Amino acid sequence: AGLQQHYHVYAALERALETTPTLEGVYRQDQSRLEHVRADLTFFGAEPNAELLEASNAIIALFNRFAAEDPLALLGAFYVFEGSRLGSSVLYLHLSRALDVDPAPGNGLDMHMGGLATLGRDFKRLLEILERFAEDDEQTEAIVAGAESTFRALRDLYAALPAD
Repeated sequence: AGLQQHYHVYAALERALETTPTLEGVYRQDQSRLEHVRADLTFFGAEPNAELLEASNAIIALFNRFAAEDPLALLGAFYVFEGSRLGSSVLYLHLSRALDVDPAPGNGLDMHMGGLATLGRDFKRLLEILERFAEDDEQTEAIVAGAESTFRALRDLYAALPAD
């Protein structure tokens, strides 16, 4: 259930980043997580077309609001997801042991392994982008507020996921 929700949340974030004129060039298509999440869903016998939880809809609405009203907050959201991607790159070997699968694409770990070759460079690029957009305290606060709102919304999503 969590992967299905994440698929839609990632899709909304990527769409917002791609279509927000102020952020043109910040997000690159090769950073997309959707194909990796889709591969994991396939491995686990699930489809991305699950009914969205209220918490997922709230995150999607948050991203849409950021895109329309406060693009710098959307950068904060992107930072949260890219930081999560960086962290999950450390976990994939442990997850492979827990799942008793080889740490290879197609074994339910694609979301964690996708883009490993460019991950460090991508995150460094994001930090440089954040510095470029955070020209003063107000802009920095908008980015941080977006990250904080995203963390809270994700906490709500994780709390809403079924235990199974």
